[in-house]
Amino acid sequence: VLQLPANKVLGPDFYVKVNGTGEGSSWDDAMSGEKFRDMVNSNAFSKGDTIYMAAGTYYTGTTANVNDQNALTDHMKFTAGITIYGGFPANSTGKNRSITYPSANETIFSGDLNHNGTPDQGDCHLMQLVMNGNQTITFNGIIFKGGYLSQNLNEIVRPGIYINGNGTDARFNYCKFVDNISKLNGGNYAGGAAIGLWRGSATLYRCEMSGNKSHDRGGAIRLIHNSPKLFIDQCLFYNNSTEGDWGGCIQCSTAGATVVINNSTFYSNTTGSGGGAVNGSCMSYISNSTFVNNSCTNDPQDFRTESHEKHYTINTIIVGSNAHITGSKANIFIRNNSFTSEGYTVYGTVGGAGTFNAGTGDMAGRYTEDIFGTPNLTNQGGTTLILKPLAKINGATLTQLRDFKTKYKDIIPASFDLTVDQRGKKRQETTTVGDR
Repeated sequence: VLQLPANKVLGPDFYVKVNGTGEGSSWDDAMSGEKFRDMVNSNAFSKGDTIYMAAGTYYTGTTANVNDQNALTDHMKFTAGITIYGGFPANSTGKNRSITYPSANETIFSGDLNHNGTPDQGDCHLMQLVMNGNQTITFNGIIFKGGYLSQNLNEIVRPGIYINGNGTDARFNYCKFVDNISKLNGGNYAGGAAIGLWRGSATLYRCEMSGNKSHDRGGAIRLIHNSPKLFIDQCLFYNNSTEGDWGGCIQCSTAGATVVINNSTFYSNTTGSGGGAVNGSCMSYISNSTFVNNSCTNDPQDFRTESHEKHYTINTIIVGSNAHITGSKANIFIRNNSFTSEGYTVYGTVGGAGTFNAGTGDMAGRYTEDIFGTPNLTNQGGTTLILKPLAKINGATLTQLRDFKTKYKDIIPASFDLTVDQRGKKRQETTTVGDR
């Protein structure tokens, strides 16, 4: 349950319904989705403002785009550190702010301006987050869906969310990123159909990304330039892809970037060459996570490193199907840097010219069939679906997990609890690798 603040220090409250007719002072006086969009784009909201949004579809542009350029300019651009709560019933009244996430009431930010239900020509990209100074913008219980950019553009924006600005701190709780499509090809333009990070940071907590697709360089997320940071906790990434190469789910294209992943699952993401789940140059710190059946045409299946940055794992499963891990298709491909297990990393094979440093309790030569049989995402009592192993695999102790967080305390966010599992339940003293 995500608790809403009982007392606010900064800014007023605003209430929004798709077809509201008021000024936003309450649900009964809710402003419309169009007025909300206009206020965002005219910088009418201020730091500390809180927005409550009822269920429904809110289009981030105005009319179906008649040419590609409109797809770039017809969207929402946030410049203030506000907080948005979605998922309230469409018939909300008064000033009710009581909500439990995940919510059955879907609040959708959509780029489907031609209303055909498919991300394609005529649609727009969703939004830009460009804060003025050091500010935090937070989205709770929002679905970001159907953003689209065509191959005829040469721009660094992204179909879903484009994050820029050194002080931009974007946070997403209980959000979904679904079916955002980028046809942009090559260079800094490609990839990151759901999120493109140029500067600043993004934190995803109990979020889900699925069906996002780019031409190349990160089917769902791309860290592009200027040392951005990506923090992922208790999230699910599945069925994201690229038409071409590099990072079926995440591509990191800048050596100064940082990626931290805890208690998350990457399943069935695909690319042409180079990292079915993750590819790139960033430093990465991965704990309690599961990478299964992420595939590509060439090496590797799941995780590919570039540049000279270092990578660290603990209590994590990285496996692929026995039928696919052949020849150069290693689960972990280390190009010319190092990949260090701090203990209890379960994996199939390692490839590349870099250095793999094994840890205590590691298990090599394992495949999807050994660990999961036929893998299937199921509800095990958490907020996202997970992959449950056939049997318990003894993993790191709670002390070892705490020590890992302490060792990298300047990098791993204090809010990340390594002693709970992907369901948010407390781990036993001797944990299970990966999901539980």
